[in-house]
Amino acid sequence: MDGDIVVHSEPGNESTFSITLTLGRAQNTQSTKVAPALAAKGISPMLVLVAEDNKTNRFLISKYLKDLPIDVHFAHDGREAVENAKELSLDLIFMDTSMPEMDGLEATKHIRAQQQVQPRIIALTANAFANDRKACFDAGMDNFLAKPVKKADLLLKLAELSAEMAANRL
Repeated sequence: MDGDIVVHSEPGNESTFSITLTLGRAQNTQSTKVAPALAAKGISPMLVLVAEDNKTNRFLISKYLKDLPIDVHFAHDGREAVENAKELSLDLIFMDTSMPEMDGLEATKHIRAQQQVQPRIIALTANAFANDRKACFDAGMDNFLAKPVKKADLLLKLAELSAEMAANRL
């Protein structure tokens, strides 16, 4: 939610908790149903890796990407993601930050150290505090999606990358 929690406390005295949230205006349900369809129209063909250890999340993301011009591959942990990045000419990696063997932050650092064309990397994490976002960007990730991932958010990121790819070809 792009927020922050601050605690001021001294032993023997009262504690003060401050919570800051940046919330936008609520959208009606009709506009949120239209958003995925509009975003999907702007998505160009691309090669995408989803690095996610959770079977349910992999299934859900595969459903979101089902009817799109996306060649999707899956990695079950960070080591597998690094290997896929070496072998495939990926346009994008959706990278879970908490995986076995090697977490997404470490995997991103390894991919960024490789001498190859670099894919965009978007973090997927349930840890959405400002310091978690910073850790993702510090590791070399380009963007951030909080879990549970919503279809509209995922499609919007794909549409943004498609527009960027089209602009780079001009």
